[in-house]
This record gives sequence, structure tokens and C-alpha cells, in this order.
Amino acid sequence: MGHFVLSTEFRTDPDPLKRLLWSPGLFETVTDPAMEFELIAAPPTVSAGEEISFSVLAGGFRQILRHRWTTVTDDRIVAEQVSGPMQSWVHIQSLAPVDSGCRLTDEIRFDPPSGVLGMMVTEEAIRDSLQQTMSTRHRLIAEYLAAQQPA
Repeated sequence: MGHFVLSTEFRTDPDPLKRLLWSPGLFETVTDPAMEFELIAAPPTVSAGEEISFSVLAGGFRQILRHRWTTVTDDRIVAEQVSGPMQSWVHIQSLAPVDSGCRLTDEIRFDPPSGVLGMMVTEEAIRDSLQQTMSTRHRLIAEYLAAQQPA
């Protein structure tokens, strides 16, 4: 099973970060533009048992994915792939207070696709892609939060 983790400290109280992470309508704002994220269907707020459908451009192909939030607490969101190219995909987002504000940790556990696709979309390739897209995501989150601060 593949594993990826990225943690970033943001100079903000947890509440603005929670409002962002718990609002599917804002996901495009903090998704790497190269992925051409398009929200297809989602509830207004992330909640356990609910699903999100979206499409992204990955590896030169448009993919439609569906994830279900299995855990939603005050400091943690867990989403699992219901349909998509991976054999398994679990995305865990955790918030923790730190002296400077709040730390966001994105952890992804995955099993690459099987068959011919799996020969091209390897665990290493997925990790490399995650490093790029999640680093961009954390940068966009920082920019979004900075823009929300009163002048």
C-alpha cells in the first residue's frame, strides 16, 4: 500500500481552515489548477456518510471520481474512494493547534490501479504527483487564508 503525508503550519485559528476544508464548494479554490478540478455533486458541508463526485485531469486523462466521507469530527476528515481508478484511496485530513496557529496534515493511503493502467500509474508516480499537487494545495490554502484576513 502506498502512503503519502504532507503537513503545513498555517498562521490562523483553526476555524477559517475548517470552514474551507468542510465546504466542498470551495475545493476548486485550493486545488492545483493543472488538475482542472470540476465539482459534479456534493452536499454544502462535508458530513460523514455523504459523497462527493468530481472530475480531474490526471495523467492527461479526465477522470470522474466519487468519494465518501467516513469520518468527520472537529479536527479530522476521512474520505474513501467509492469509484475511481485506484484499487483503494483513503484521504485523511487532520487539524492540530500549534503555537503559530494550526497544522494541517494530509495523509493519503492508496493502492495503485491494477492491470495495464497499473503498469503506467505506479506507486512512485502517484507519490510524485501527490507531492506536486498537495504542495500546490497547501500553498493555495495559505493564499486563501491570507486573503480572508481583515486588512
